[in-house]
Amino acid sequence: MSSPGPPFSEGEPGEDSPRARLRDLSRGVSKAMKEGDDARAARRVIRAEQGGLFQQRADVLRWLVKKIGKKRVGRLIDALARYACHYCQKGYAACDECHHSGESDGQTVCEKCMGLGAIPCDFCGGTHLIPLDALPAILRPLVAMERGRRSIKRLRRHMQCPLPDPDQEGASAARQGFTKELLAVERRVRGLRAALIVILESSRAQEDSEIRQRLGGIISDAARIAETSEARVRRCIHGLAVTAKAQAEAVARGSSQRRLAESKAAFCQTLAGSDSFAGTAFDRATLQSELDSFSEGA
Repeated sequence: MSSPGPPFSEGEPGEDSPRARLRDLSRGVSKAMKEGDDARAARRVIRAEQGGLFQQRADVLRWLVKKIGKKRVGRLIDALARYACHYCQKGYAACDECHHSGESDGQTVCEKCMGLGAIPCDFCGGTHLIPLDALPAILRPLVAMERGRRSIKRLRRHMQCPLPDPDQEGASAARQGFTKELLAVERRVRGLRAALIVILESSRAQEDSEIRQRLGGIISDAARIAETSEARVRRCIHGLAVTAKAQAEAVARGSSQRRLAESKAAFCQTLAGSDSFAGTAFDRATLQSELDSFSEGA
């Protein structure tokens, strides 16, 4: 088993020594939090991690509590949990295959983006949050718990909202509604899945009974909402198929518009009945598969 590395107190006192850099970090984080700018404090911690300041340091959390206090550490965890990805628009980027059009050759659906014109961000994985592996390792389980809690809360809200009704709203408006809901729910599911991976790994080795109990609670909540969340995503895709079919029937037979709408309807109908998004940029493991893998390895 490798050594966790020397404590933070070690190091030469030079301007660029670990000790000096840690002193500057604690001062910067404290100042930002006193001014109510928790996002700036989180950014300093992220940059310190990127600069290798926390590598092989086992006492990051203890050091933070000592320097800024337990209450501010809680605020810092919350800020890190909400820290947004700066490379995308709410978790998505324009599809590089169809250039945001959702079409291939003007007559068939772009399968990579499922006809949406957007695909999950490569950097954040479609969560619109900075990846957990960009954070100090000792803080990841705490941030993952907060992200998991937030994702579950928001998914529950989605489940309570009615889906668009094409008969009342019309095919075009309903299609926009299904698209918006699909991207929003998928973003929450991806955020929960990313958090769940860290939570599941941490729960195996966690020695702190209080944290282990909190981890277990989030795992249980995730298990309860996994099936309904995935079903919501597929209901939205089915809605896209229904609205595309209605749009096809509203235009002339043999026209390029009709062929495109029919292509979208057929593709989305196939996806709605599938267990995965294989062949698209949205392909991912389901929440339930992550939970099942954990149960098998427990």
